[in-house]
Amino acid sequence: MHAFFFFFWYVFRGILDAFADERSMKIHVAAVILTSASAYYFEFNYLEWCVICFCFALVISLEMMNSAIENTVDLITLEKSELARKAKDIAAGAVLIASIFSVIIYLTILYHHFNWIGIKWLSKGNFTSQFNRMVIGNMSNRRIENNGITIGTA
Repeated sequence: MHAFFFFFWYVFRGILDAFADERSMKIHVAAVILTSASAYYFEFNYLEWCVICFCFALVISLEMMNSAIENTVDLITLEKSELARKAKDIAAGAVLIASIFSVIIYLTILYHHFNWIGIKWLSKGNFTSQFNRMVIGNMSNRRIENNGITIGTA
């Protein structure tokens, strides 16, 4: 039991160290708080919450791995090295890619909620709204037939 307690102590100490020492971790946590507040405001459903929570965990975990890689590289070598630069840049790139795709996922969910509550200014003039007007506008004058029998009009 004693070792189990210390295991979690080390884990939480690592999380606190990452938050205290890394400026980018503070930025990511602020983004998580703002995103969660807006998700609460727009009443995201359970699946949407699961998706954005997965994105939160992915970005923050990758940021912690990036910090661990940077600290390890700094510990191993003090001089400038091409391999050290590559290791740090690749780890930072992983965080950036996860962050970009998380923002895209969040904006996609948010776009759905803006359309759901009827805010049309967000989609005004884009291809989707023009396409919908074109298709729905043309369907309003069509007759629906099944094997030559008119069922109704759309």
